[in-house]
Amino acid sequence: MRIVLCDPSEHPHLAYEELDGSPEGDFFLDDKGIVRYTHPGDGHVWFVAPDLASFRAAVEYWIGYLDGGSRSEAVGRTAALDTLRTALTRLDLLQDRPDALWPVLLEQAEAGLL
Repeated sequence: MRIVLCDPSEHPHLAYEELDGSPEGDFFLDDKGIVRYTHPGDGHVWFVAPDLASFRAAVEYWIGYLDGGSRSEAVGRTAALDTLRTALTRLDLLQDRPDALWPVLLEQAEAGLL
């Protein structure tokens, strides 16, 4: 799952999920300025970040993981996951709440699914 940041002049959302080259779910700001994610297949609205700055920082770490560690040798992959986990923790995005997206993505990455 790649997250593609959007140019606001070209796209109505902050970013979108790209899976196998096709756009999927959307990242958007709700009326309180909280970043949310929704996928058209299930309609669930996920908590992503409390603000745009945290979201953008998390996406940069996510892209770094995908580009450098997701398919690398085991040691490199472990280091990339550790870096991602540390960054998401520092950004307070691994909250224990049922609608939190980052813990789900991290769990899938740790399982080798992403």
